[in-house]
Amino acid sequence: MKLKNIKTALISVFDKSGIVEFAKKLIQKNVKLFSTEGTANLLRKNKISVTNISRYINFPEIMDGRLKTLHYQIYAGILYRKGIDDSIINKYSIIPIDLVIANFYPFNEKKKIKNEKIQEVLKYIDIGGPTIVRAAAKNYERVSILVDYKDYSLFDEHLEKNTLSINERMRLAMKAFKYTAIYEVGISNFFEKKVNNLKIKKENFPEILNLQFSKKNNLSYGENQHQKGSFYVEKEISSGSIGNVKKIQGKELSFNNIYDADIALECVKEFTKPTCVIIKHGNPCAVASGKSLHQAYILAYESDPSSAFGGIIAFNKILDSSTAVEILNKQFVEVIIFPDITKKSLKIFQKKPNIRLLSVGNFINKKNSLDFRSVTNGLLIQEKDQLLIDMNKWKIPTKRVPNEKEKKDAIFAWKIVKFIKSNGIVYVKNQVTIGIGAGQTSRLCSVKIANMKLLNQNKKNYKNIIMASDAFLPFSDSVKEANKFNIKTIIQPGGSIRDEEVLKEANKYKIAMIFTNSRHFKH
Repeated sequence: MKLKNIKTALISVFDKSGIVEFAKKLIQKNVKLFSTEGTANLLRKNKISVTNISRYINFPEIMDGRLKTLHYQIYAGILYRKGIDDSIINKYSIIPIDLVIANFYPFNEKKKIKNEKIQEVLKYIDIGGPTIVRAAAKNYERVSILVDYKDYSLFDEHLEKNTLSINERMRLAMKAFKYTAIYEVGISNFFEKKVNNLKIKKENFPEILNLQFSKKNNLSYGENQHQKGSFYVEKEISSGSIGNVKKIQGKELSFNNIYDADIALECVKEFTKPTCVIIKHGNPCAVASGKSLHQAYILAYESDPSSAFGGIIAFNKILDSSTAVEILNKQFVEVIIFPDITKKSLKIFQKKPNIRLLSVGNFINKKNSLDFRSVTNGLLIQEKDQLLIDMNKWKIPTKRVPNEKEKKDAIFAWKIVKFIKSNGIVYVKNQVTIGIGAGQTSRLCSVKIANMKLLNQNKKNYKNIIMASDAFLPFSDSVKEANKFNIKTIIQPGGSIRDEEVLKEANKYKIAMIFTNSRHFKH
């Protein structure tokens, strides 16, 4: 398409960024401009010749500007097909429109919309704008459509070359349809929330799921280096989440960095005492709470230093300088994530500029959030595992009953096992993990791995260790294996057809057992 054939342009923009400069360039190319009143006034102030649409169609803008462009002369001019509709154009004195520049009221950017009454929000819903854009995009073979001011500079290049390929017009049309789709989904989601709040009909899993994610940044690579990756986040991001993360130092983040950092962050948010979580390959390898963050980190690191190498570290308190020094003295680390960091700590980490430091702000646990898992050509959706610990629902069916200290460790272990890949086993002593077995096809194998961790760290002589299992123990063999290393309390869901056999084995070794009546599978 030769740009010399662009004789007319229709401009109707709410976001007027760059429009004056671009309009001047169009005028230099002898393009006749038509515009809605607000944009026309701006152009005239800048001494740009423009015709009001209302003057062209001989009908004023009415209803507080709700009705501006909804007129047959406008849409016929946009939808005109050369060689097919010529007689119609001539009969009704319609001017063909070759270029449309349009964007809408910023409905999706209006943060206050969440709290406004629905009647007050209706004014942000554009009617004519989306119709103009869709009409222009549909007729992309003849009409060029610009919905993003960032494309003005790209179009400038075509103005200079005086050409615009059919493929480029198709790309602009695709972008326009995506723009209208995102806009409509934003409105639909707003109404959906209003309907749910009114308790007309609450539907967590609607028949058609509309999701809106925007690209935060490209990743250094995907799960493996031969895979490309990118990070997308929800439109409304809550504080203290991986989507809200701010990188304040370090190399580009990879797919695995973000995935592991998310698990680390969600796990450490379970605790109120100063806590450190170290993640490796999607599993916690060490978790500890202490009197200070410094103490918590030392306890976590020393519980499994070999696994901590190259891991992701998360804290639930402000990262202080003593902890920063300790990390640099003890280990190689990929990512450290925290709610905030002191200036002194930042200076300390400047010695290792490749370490990725991620700040997420104050922790907020978003209720009723959803968990998404992709499968080939599909999406699995479930509520996030946010089940609160309710000790009133726990049962202790063994002869031995855990003491208060053991119960506290059991709660600590139960919070962690939620983040361990199934089959998951966690050993805890004094609010510190001392052995973790994860991701095995046999629960007995996970127990053996946890035992191996105790041997490796010379902790086989620890007394009164707590064991947590993410699902019920299907056989008594896990109890027998656990007894080899002084396990004195086991917390598990219960509910196996062999519970009596398992309890018999526990009573044999004087092991207390807690049934939580809830499980924490994590695949």
